Amino acid sequence: MKVLKAAAGVIFALLAVMTSWVFAAAAPTEVSYASPVIDGKKDAVYELSEPIETKNVIAGATTENPSTAKVWLAWDKSGLYVYAEVIEATPANEASEEYKQDSIEIFTDEDNKKSTVIDSNDTQYRVTSLGSRTLGNAASSSFESSVSTITDGYTVEVKLPWLEILPADGTVIGFDVLVNDALGSVRQGMKTWNTTDNTNFISTKNYGEIKLVLGEEYVPWNAANPLAVSVNGYRLDCGDTPPVIRNDRALVPMRAIFEALNCGVAYNEAERAVYAIGSGKLIKIIIGSDVVYVNDEPQQLEAAAEIINDRTVVPLRFIAESLGAEVNYDERQGAIFILKL
Repeated sequence: MKVLKAAAGVIFALLAVMTSWVFAAAAPTEVSYASPVIDGKKDAVYELSEPIETKNVIAGATTENPSTAKVWLAWDKSGLYVYAEVIEATPANEASEEYKQDSIEIFTDEDNKKSTVIDSNDTQYRVTSLGSRTLGNAASSSFESSVSTITDGYTVEVKLPWLEILPADGTVIGFDVLVNDALGSVRQGMKTWNTTDNTNFISTKNYGEIKLVLGEEYVPWNAANPLAVSVNGYRLDCGDTPPVIRNDRALVPMRAIFEALNCGVAYNEAERAVYAIGSGKLIKIIIGSDVVYVNDEPQQLEAAAEIINDRTVVPLRFIAESLGAEVNYDERQGAIFILKL
């Protein structure tokens, strides 16, 4: 019995250690808020976050002195910043295909779905040591980049615009970086930060994770700027009519918010009324009235619907909560976060 208890103790101890390893490996790398200048040089603000390194060899294991990169990250409301210093022993850009040239590839999965299918916010950006650029998946051609030469290699710095999410304190996204090492016109090696295979361009399931944090460089939101709104992490596109405040209540374009909350919506011009149906509710909002009808039951509004820029705007919190969503306002970030299961 003592032997069994001792064995059980050893097993539980091993499980505890293994569990701690799993959780340690799963912890996202924190990235602080900052807005570096894209010039191929490392701004001091990159030091606010711990760098990552490309340590996983996925091709060219027998290559002598394979290229490797040390990478620093930052983020702000407009994009993700990546600065990489690449150690390169065999400079080469002779191949016609960029992926066979000395280059950096950056992969992002904004909603961190870890999917085997690429979607509309999964990106692949490639920048060679000479500055040539190529795009993959949903990558935006508006991204900024700069390269420079250093003593033992080269640097690549980019700013990648956010596509669909509203970045915020605590947001976790999928991320990976890969170094292509060329020799003549041949790609002789590849090293990555997180994945251990060459599937990043077709799947996000093996991406690492980075966690966006505000950090010490963040400047709190100025009320002179428009509010931002997200629904389940995705930025609410309000077009040319950003949220406005009336009686301390946010009003947003009706079609944007109703469709984001999976509601059907229609406007009755004769009644000057908005109708929306979803989550078992029929909501009727009359333009200019502080009374709204939910399943024919009248309820009082603190801010009436109105028309701005020829678009009908409606009270955000009332609409979202009437449809069963949770609403949180963060004044420091100037953002309203809506969560609807």
